[in-house]
Amino acid sequence: MWQVITILAASKPKGPLRDLPYYFGNSFAKDLLNLRGNEMKSSSDGNKKLPCELSILFAASGDLKNAIKTVQSLPSEYAGTVLFVMNDADPFVTARNILILFMLSTFEHARASNIASIYLSLRLTKEDYFILQGALSTLIKMDPSQLKEKTGGVIEFKDGVFNDLREVWTGWSKLPCLRKDKKCANLDKERQRIFHSTPLAESSVRASLKLVPKQHVPSIKEWFENGVIRPSNCVQSSLPYYNPTFTGRSHDVVISPFKGSPASWKFSYCVSADCATFQIWDYLDLMQYHALDSVTEMCHEFTTYCFKENITLMKERRVSFKMMTKNFTNLGVDLLKDVPSGFDRIYTSNLIDYHGIDGVIQPLEPLLSRQNPKSILFTETFNWYGGINHAVEPDNIGMLKLQLLASKDLSCTLLDFIGMSVNVFHEYYDNTDFFTCYIRGSRLAESGKPCSKSNLPKWSEFTECHGLRMHDIHNGRNSVLPYRLRVNARPVNMLRGHVRTLEWSRTPVTNCQVVQNTKANYCFFLTNLVAILLLLFICYINDYFTL
Repeated sequence: MWQVITILAASKPKGPLRDLPYYFGNSFAKDLLNLRGNEMKSSSDGNKKLPCELSILFAASGDLKNAIKTVQSLPSEYAGTVLFVMNDADPFVTARNILILFMLSTFEHARASNIASIYLSLRLTKEDYFILQGALSTLIKMDPSQLKEKTGGVIEFKDGVFNDLREVWTGWSKLPCLRKDKKCANLDKERQRIFHSTPLAESSVRASLKLVPKQHVPSIKEWFENGVIRPSNCVQSSLPYYNPTFTGRSHDVVISPFKGSPASWKFSYCVSADCATFQIWDYLDLMQYHALDSVTEMCHEFTTYCFKENITLMKERRVSFKMMTKNFTNLGVDLLKDVPSGFDRIYTSNLIDYHGIDGVIQPLEPLLSRQNPKSILFTETFNWYGGINHAVEPDNIGMLKLQLLASKDLSCTLLDFIGMSVNVFHEYYDNTDFFTCYIRGSRLAESGKPCSKSNLPKWSEFTECHGLRMHDIHNGRNSVLPYRLRVNARPVNMLRGHVRTLEWSRTPVTNCQVVQNTKANYCFFLTNLVAILLLLFICYINDYFTL
C-alpha cells in the first residue's frame, strides 16, 4: 500500500491554479483560536499572561468565514485585539473578501442583514443590489492608502497588484443583473450547467437528502433550484436582481501573473458545485442559535448575527485585516516586520493536497510565533484517500458492521440505508492506520529517497518537520480543531467524513524530556568515567609488568 501512496504523492500537481474561485469553501467555518482551551487556559493556570495582541495568518484564505467565525467566538473576557493577514493568490477571491469587509467596517449594524444577503444569495432585492453597487463604486475609485484611511485602518492591502482587484470590482459593477433585462446573462442556467457537468454532484445531493431532518428538506431543495438565501421576511418575488459577485473567471482560466488580468476574462457564474452557501456554518451552531424549519433562513439569521459581532469589534478597532495576493511560498519573513513576534495561528487549508507537508511547512515555519507556546500551524487534507483501497470504506463484511452501528445512532433500519449516502458510515470506520501509512508514504516521496520499505520514515521522523512537531492523532491531542469531525451530528453540512486536520507546534521541552535528557547526560558521564578508569587500570598494569 505504501508503494502506491508514495507514487501518488510524488505525482501531485504543483502548477498554477485551474479551478473556479473559492468564494465559499467546501467545509464549514471554525474558530481558529479556541482561546478558552488554549491561551486563556494557560493564563488561568498561572503559567503565562494572556496575550493582548493575537495574529492569524491565512496562507491561502479562500473566503472569509473562518475569520468571521473566529471573531464571533472571542470570549467576552478577552479585551485584546486580533490581526488577520489574509493571503490568496486568486484576485477574485481577495476582491470579494475586501468588498464584504469594506461594507462591514463602514456600515452600521442595521445593514448587517443586507450584507449577509450580498455574501450568500444569488438573487438580491433592489435595496441589496443598490447597496452593493454603491460599495463597488466607492472601492473602484480608491487606492490602497485611501482604503486604509476610509476604514480607519481596519483593512489594509499589503502586497499584490491592486489594479487586479479594481478590475474585478469594475467587472461586477458593469455586469447587467436585472433578471428581466434581455442583456442580463442567465446565471440560473450557468449555475445548473456547472451542477450538471460535475460528476456525481446531483446524485450525491439526492443521497444526502435522505439523512437530512424532514423539516429542512423543502428549503434545501429550493436552494438547489435557485441559490437564494434570504431573511424570513423576504419573498421570492422581491428579488429582481442577480448577485454579480457570484461571477468571475471560468474553470479553464489559469491563474498566473503572466496570463492576463481580470479585465480580459469573461465574467460568468463561477461557484463550484461542491460549495453550498447554506453549509458555511456548523449545523450545530445554527440549531443552537435559533432552530428553524428553513435551513436557508437559519443560515441568513446566523450570518447576520456574526456580521453584527464583527461590526462591533471593527468599530472598536479591535479587529483588523491585512490583505495579500501572493503565492504562499513567497510570503517570506518580511511579514515579521508587521508581526515581529510571529503568528499565533497559521491556517493553510488543504494546501498539502497539492504541495505536500514539507512544501507547505518549510516556507511558513519561520512565521510561526516562538513566544507563544500555544502557537499552531494547521494543515488539512481532503483528498488523502484517493487510490488507496479500503481507506474510507471497508470490505462488505466490515460495511455491514458499520451499518449496524449507524442504525443505532440514526434510529434507522438497514432498509432505510438503501439510496442513502455512504458518508453516514464513515465516522464509525477507524482508518487511522491507512492515514498513518498515507503520511509515511507522502513524506518518503517528499524526501526524494528510493521507494523502498527501508526508507519509510518512522513515527518519530514523519511527525517532525522543520522544527515543528505534529500533535498525536492517535490520542486525539489536537488542541484547537478536531482531527476528524462527526458526520451524522451535522446532517445538513453533508460531510464526507474524509477530512483530516493536523496541528503542528514548536516542540516544547516537557518535564518528561528534561528527565530523559538528564538520564542521557548521566549515562554519558558514567560511560566516560568507566572508560577513564579502565584506561588508568590498563596503564597501571602495563607499568606494573614493566617494573
